[in-house]
Amino acid sequence: MFRGSSLFHKTHNKTESDELLSRRSQGGKKRPDGKIQQARMERVMMGRSLAIALDKKVDMALVLTSPLTPIPLCFFHIDGVMSKTPKSSLFHVLEKRLPIPCNPSIDVHIFDGFFLLHLLVDLPLTFGKIAYHLMSKICRMNAKRVDLVFDQVIAPSIKDIERDRRSDCDRNDTVFISGLNQKRPSDSLRALRNDSFKKEIVIFFIDFFYDDSFSSVIGEKTVRVTLESKCFIFTAAGGRVLRELDERLSNVQEEADTKMILHLSTITGPANVTIRTSDTDVLAVALWNIDKIKDGVHVFLEVGLLSKNTLRYVDVTSLSINLGSSLCKALPGFHAFTGCDNTPSFAFKGKIRPFTLLEKYASAQNAFSKLGSVKMLSDSIIDEFEKFVCQMYGTTGVECVDEGRFLSFIKVYKPKDKMPMAKGDCTPSSLDDMLVDVSDETSDDEPQYKSEWESDSDNSADEN
Repeated sequence: MFRGSSLFHKTHNKTESDELLSRRSQGGKKRPDGKIQQARMERVMMGRSLAIALDKKVDMALVLTSPLTPIPLCFFHIDGVMSKTPKSSLFHVLEKRLPIPCNPSIDVHIFDGFFLLHLLVDLPLTFGKIAYHLMSKICRMNAKRVDLVFDQVIAPSIKDIERDRRSDCDRNDTVFISGLNQKRPSDSLRALRNDSFKKEIVIFFIDFFYDDSFSSVIGEKTVRVTLESKCFIFTAAGGRVLRELDERLSNVQEEADTKMILHLSTITGPANVTIRTSDTDVLAVALWNIDKIKDGVHVFLEVGLLSKNTLRYVDVTSLSINLGSSLCKALPGFHAFTGCDNTPSFAFKGKIRPFTLLEKYASAQNAFSKLGSVKMLSDSIIDEFEKFVCQMYGTTGVECVDEGRFLSFIKVYKPKDKMPMAKGDCTPSSLDDMLVDVSDETSDDEPQYKSEWESDSDNSADEN
């Protein structure tokens, strides 16, 4: 019994929770990347439990329709951490569809504002000089129009889990920027993970850019800068800086990824437009919206780094023609389904093999195009997703996840004498036979069984 019922309801602070997780992780093997390897004893425990169910003549197919572990191991690690996969692998697969790299002349630049701040090196020591450095840099571009698009930081947000994962500090520490002579934090990249700092620095830019000293910097260009749900236009005339609100681009979207596509949709042709980012999400959203771009507008993504000799342009317009409308419409749903910032990836699946399946089946493309487009998915669309999952896991001819799970189970745990395990069939001659077989299959050594999809996991690409 518990030593007092109040202990069950007692909350733990973050330090205590971290200590508990640390103790839980001690003794576990670590992979070369530092992550804790999933303990095989979990697999042994599940196999032994199901062997007991077999001995009691329970229908295994029925048992496997229910969760058997505290957390679904196809989506989470044993310590509760969400499974992740490199998003950039999808980007590289799509980029390979383009025949040769290009170096276009640019009419409009659209920047992910916080990504650009991460790229700036040797930042000046004061906020005033940082603002001048930023405006000078974007206005040196050979383009008549430059858009600086920032995330709208709101709380609570669906992005909170991912931001907590990336941050090594308290994101809610209050920060104030009092003036242009105030010194920046010594670790500016760490400061950019703080929500309060991100809000304050954008407000400072909007206020400080509205100064006549920037008239010579802006020149004949048009600069747009977003602040939360608003977008401001900065121009220069007669030695003065003019600022006005752009109602068309004022919106409540949280992510800069989607805001940049909104900016893109307002540009009239002929024009070559680049979006400066490093995120696969932007490519997926841009391809989905390519039919909303005005005629004569050619879209490129500028990715990579000049310092690493990886700077290049991805021709999004040509790529959309190469992929076709159906595949472009399916990409955002597929990208979220197979794992992105806010959704877990399927264990050992990655994105390369699932994308190959997506290209192969038009019905899957139609199903994924519905995600985000309709409020309620029909049963036929849900059935199509189940079929796609079964295809990912190599259960040929199966269209139901429960049935696919059962087939995957017997592939690992079926006794060596090949005795059937389904409902209505006979069970192993004894429980000991099943337990011995399970122990052999799930030892601490490399298992005899290797799933046919395990080798398809794409772990070589750097995450975007």
